[in-house]
Amino acid sequence: MAVIGTDVYLGAYYSDTVDVVDTVAPGRPRVSTIAVGPAPVLTPARRGELAWHDASYCMQQWQSCASCHPDLRSDGLNRDLMNDGMGNPKSAKSMIYAEEVKPAMWRGVRPDSYYAIRMGFQYILFSVPNEEICKDIEAAFQELKPINSPYLVNGQLSEAAKRGKAIFDSEAIGCYKCHPAATYYSDGKLHNVNTVGQLDKSDENPDTGEDKYNGRFVTPQLTEVWRTSPYLHDGRYVNMRDVFLDGKHGNNVGKVDGLTEKQVDDLVEYVLSL
Repeated sequence: MAVIGTDVYLGAYYSDTVDVVDTVAPGRPRVSTIAVGPAPVLTPARRGELAWHDASYCMQQWQSCASCHPDLRSDGLNRDLMNDGMGNPKSAKSMIYAEEVKPAMWRGVRPDSYYAIRMGFQYILFSVPNEEICKDIEAAFQELKPINSPYLVNGQLSEAAKRGKAIFDSEAIGCYKCHPAATYYSDGKLHNVNTVGQLDKSDENPDTGEDKYNGRFVTPQLTEVWRTSPYLHDGRYVNMRDVFLDGKHGNNVGKVDGLTEKQVDDLVEYVLSL
């Protein structure tokens, strides 16, 4: 947005125009439009992206899908949603490869992202899902491409990241067992990795006091993990180094707590390069 004299100029991304608002026009402000180029074609994916950012689909028009998932990624905040009970906030996920990693949601309460889209309209936006709009959002998911990590050197793994990859793929540490590269660094399964915390108390069975999910969470994919801090389902770790050093993440599969700090640094360098 730019203000020149009494005119306000607004860049309109989806129409590829600049809107000019004359703030001193008689009556309501007068708006004119300057075309930046040929009118863009609204493909299904483009319409889906537009719907993702449109708060008018919310019952009270105060939030959109992008409120928690800007640019179809994560805002890094915990949200307490109705799909797995109340009082157990979870960190917002990125939609990168969401259609490939199943089931959806941290607890796997949705079979896939396509079903989750429809339930998001119903239980988060409190509106009736429109099938055409949902399909457009599906198309937006399918066209979403990851951005290269800033940890790469000329598009390639650094020497530290190469050493970290060897650790990641080793039998002794075994990160690859739950985060296989061939399937977007997620095996699509639910695992108990000893990360149930105080925020998950409402997941307990009221009769037994036990976690009704048996402490299990869906393995998150790691693509673009460099931009999805804080980490784990409740965002308890601000950086990836703490995930390994303080959280001992992966100890149920390998000997993560046996790594030196230098080895942890190399492993972190690799994970953040994905």
